[in-house]
Amino acid sequence: MNESTIVEWGGSGAGFVLHEPPGRPRPPAAFVSAADKLIKYPVVQPTADLGPHQAWSLVWAQVDEHGPHWCFAVQGRGGAFGRSGGCQFLFTPARHEPADVWLHGLTMVGQDGRLAPEPVREVPCSPPVPRDLLAPLAALTDDTARVPLDGEPLEVAGSIAVLLKVLPRQVVRSRVWSTFLLKPPVLDDYNVVSGHWPAELADRDSAARTRHWLGESAHLPGPRDDQDAAALRWVAEQASDQVSLGEEYRGLPDMRSFVDKVAREALVPAAHEVPRLLEEAPARLLTPRAHPAVVRWAHDDPDRAIAHLVADRVPGELVDVVFEGLFARHEEGGNPISFPPADVSRFPRWPEVLGDAVRRWVPEQRDRVAFVERTLLAPGRPLADPRALAMSLLWLESLGIGADDLPPSVESIAVALGRRGRLAQRQRDYLRSTGDQVGVLRDLVGRLDFVSVAVTAELLDVAGEESTRRGLVRTVLAHNSEHADRGRGSMDTWVADLVDRRPQDQSAVVEGGFGLLREHGLLPDGLLALALSHYADRLDVSEVGRGLLLEAADRVNTASRAPAEARTEAFPGDPYREAAHGDPGWGESDSQGNSLHSGRRQRRAGAGDFGPSGQAGYGAQGFGADRYRRAEADTVAPQPLDEPVPAGNTVPVPRARRVGREQELPPALRLALIIGIAAVVVFVLYQLFFARLG
Repeated sequence: MNESTIVEWGGSGAGFVLHEPPGRPRPPAAFVSAADKLIKYPVVQPTADLGPHQAWSLVWAQVDEHGPHWCFAVQGRGGAFGRSGGCQFLFTPARHEPADVWLHGLTMVGQDGRLAPEPVREVPCSPPVPRDLLAPLAALTDDTARVPLDGEPLEVAGSIAVLLKVLPRQVVRSRVWSTFLLKPPVLDDYNVVSGHWPAELADRDSAARTRHWLGESAHLPGPRDDQDAAALRWVAEQASDQVSLGEEYRGLPDMRSFVDKVAREALVPAAHEVPRLLEEAPARLLTPRAHPAVVRWAHDDPDRAIAHLVADRVPGELVDVVFEGLFARHEEGGNPISFPPADVSRFPRWPEVLGDAVRRWVPEQRDRVAFVERTLLAPGRPLADPRALAMSLLWLESLGIGADDLPPSVESIAVALGRRGRLAQRQRDYLRSTGDQVGVLRDLVGRLDFVSVAVTAELLDVAGEESTRRGLVRTVLAHNSEHADRGRGSMDTWVADLVDRRPQDQSAVVEGGFGLLREHGLLPDGLLALALSHYADRLDVSEVGRGLLLEAADRVNTASRAPAEARTEAFPGDPYREAAHGDPGWGESDSQGNSLHSGRRQRRAGAGDFGPSGQAGYGAQGFGADRYRRAEADTVAPQPLDEPVPAGNTVPVPRARRVGREQELPPALRLALIIGIAAVVVFVLYQLFFARLG
């Protein structure tokens, strides 16, 4: 502070007068005059030897022609101050902060106790603890004229330093601030904040008189009420932390308005006050000291916190603070903050707001997966139940969490199949590597509703042994027979569609499924033709016998393709139409938007494609495929059995030529033909049986 001016008073033969040290310029007369006034009080000439101690003071003074100044004063007697003692005055323009002037003055006090022209040391004092400031702050608020400070001079200097940082400037100007007063005022009554004499000098008469006049801190009045007490605690904490308060506090005219403003705007609120403050004074909650109350409120009253968040009644700076409390509550168990699939009809937008918060709170994908596993998927948590998880898959995907991110289990796989109808790679690996694949697949099927062809194809793809695939088909058919309602349609249609989709598993489908269909009386001519063709390629018979079986298969299939007007549909419902459009995730479509279930395609092809009982008639290859569609007026006549038969699991029926409507057989003749074909089949099987015995 280069603008400071030092004036010194000392004893000489002419009395206690202006002292001009050699080599130092004479101070302006206005500053000498101002110092002369202060000599009368409070910066008086010491009357007794103070030994190594000096009294330090700060007062506000008017300097003629130079305006208001802060004056840091040093009083001493003995040692470097001489037998008559001396007083030094450091004037600094009032535009500087009083705390800065005080601390600057302390650093200019040299080893001999006198003011040096420049700083010669660090600040020699430390800040007090908050409780040591509560009594003087309460006295200042009560406008007590004499406010004592406890402690030795250096401790008092530390208390004055921090109080000057937080109190309104007008309050600081109205008082004398001193480490200890050399004597009480005689005529004028000053407002004083001061410590007592050093303990080493406490037995002096001057020390006793000053202590009696100043009083004890224990006798100071306390806070007016609880609000004042809380406000003063806050001020004491700010002061102890050496925080300089802003102009909105330092510019106030008195302590009363200062304490009221602190209580209104700066106090750390209680948790129950947070909703009111969010409406009336949200700025009070933005300080870090207020955040614990916000966290506690959100933890204790999550529904109200959620309502504030979805209504945008929480400042952006506090949103994550609120979520800190909500997540802390969630970690305790249950679903207190309404993670999906909780009913959030009261809180529009909550899943979206919650998802954004989770992404911010857990930015790393690996950590986010761990968070979901620990707090959402664990037993007793919101998504532990497979149905709850199924309802929440879209929300989890919004977090970037898919099936491959979650540990596979029968429950999660059932959810994935129910939701999307397909397996993730991690789930495939799990099903392929499980030790008890048969049991796991049976358990998995039992957790599903009606199992679609698409889902069955996914499971067949991971099933290992042929016997496992046969058992899977039978298990699924039995399961569907128990879970299919009236509108789910026929099992034979389902089997045919499965062969359409998985021709490589035709053997497993025939062995595993046809027996169950036969037990239920649901083996129509088209599927019987498939069975004949399938076994014709596998039985050890002559070429003639094999040809007869194929001819029988072709005729059974042809006979089943009767005109539409001669039959009715016995199964009005279609399981796959309901699966695709009813339950979410159960249906699938190909890239052209057509259903992948061939039975559905056949119904669209026309009524002429269905057999007498409502089941579709199927050729031996590609059941329900377009190559077997025909116009309602057409029929099929067999070709000679002179064409080569391709090798493989599927044996095609010999190609047929189309003939006109006028060549269709009468119903009676058609019935006779069916009976004849059946007799041929029985004869062939009889011959095969005895041929094997021979």
